[in-house]
Amino acid sequence: MAMRAVRALFLIFICLSCSYVLADVRVEAVGEIKTLYSWEVDRCEAEFIPDSPARAFRRYDGKTLLLATHRENWVLEGDTLLNVQPRCRSVLRSSAYANSGLGALWIEAVYTPDGKNVYALVSNDLTSVMLGQGCKKDGKPGRCWVNRILAARSLDGGTNFSLEPEAKRAVATAGDDFPEGREERYGVFTTSNIFRWRDHYFTFVWRGSAGRTKSGNCLLRNADPSKPHEWLGWDGRQFSIKSAEKGAILDCAIVAPKELVGEVRSVIFDKKSGMWIAAFSGRLNVDGKVTTGFYYSVSKNLVEWSTPRLAMAAPTKPREQQSDYFLMYPSMLDPNSKSRIYDTLDGDQPVMFFTKQHLLHGRGTMKRDLQFVQLRIVRSP
Repeated sequence: MAMRAVRALFLIFICLSCSYVLADVRVEAVGEIKTLYSWEVDRCEAEFIPDSPARAFRRYDGKTLLLATHRENWVLEGDTLLNVQPRCRSVLRSSAYANSGLGALWIEAVYTPDGKNVYALVSNDLTSVMLGQGCKKDGKPGRCWVNRILAARSLDGGTNFSLEPEAKRAVATAGDDFPEGREERYGVFTTSNIFRWRDHYFTFVWRGSAGRTKSGNCLLRNADPSKPHEWLGWDGRQFSIKSAEKGAILDCAIVAPKELVGEVRSVIFDKKSGMWIAAFSGRLNVDGKVTTGFYYSVSKNLVEWSTPRLAMAAPTKPREQQSDYFLMYPSMLDPNSKSRIYDTLDGDQPVMFFTKQHLLHGRGTMKRDLQFVQLRIVRSP
């Protein structure tokens, strides 16, 4: 009872200081799907595939850099968000850390205060390390997969990234060993983008705990993303979880498990309505019919979220509806955002980026394209 009262006071406090008028927001994909990057046509290396949600920031010289990286992290660059082209070099190679026992690295979120100093959250897959230590996959998908979130930075506007020194590179971890007797993946896997609210920065991470506790989205907060060890997780009442400490993330509160039903891939603030919009994949009942696709939920406080709504119907798993392709990693971005890290919706024409993975005889391939579709925003008081 006391816990509910404290949480209610927290929610009342953050809404009392709201200066905007709250409204409902609806999102709908309209128009044709366009391809921004075709692996078959545009690739510089075979490993340059869009294998994570699209992130973007404006560099110090006004150029926009877009990342949708794989383990040999690469970027696209251009004058605007929708005319970027692949830059044929890696900004962070997992292979460069091959002898350090670090497995594979995916840049999944970026923040920059000035377009020159760029701070990144990196998904670190330790499967190869676990296998090297004797973990047996036994043909089970997800087995031996341990994941954590690390920090990296660039001092040259995103041309080169390097991991933070070992003593302060951990951001969120459930440990670096695969739990004995478990079959599911274990650890902290993906992040949303980094986004700002008032005096703090936030991100969602997905905790997969191999049956130890519930899996779901954890909300992290930091006053200064350049200090990766200072990210704190929401415990259901306040931000008290020191997620960089081994295993602490297992105590984070899962945010809105019935509403945020999948990994939150992006969060954007709609200035006109004063609402946050989160995008994720789902398979839900829509008007009496089970529909797969990209869904969204809205919130006024990042803790309580609306019932998910469908933004775009699409196959989101291999062989789910057809055998040629499926779509993944939905990420909402506004080309007209005034934010350097594209975490705000300032206009009325945002887009949804996503990856199209082509299949061959129902199996995955390296042929993956980065695509986008125009979104329509409807606001009502």
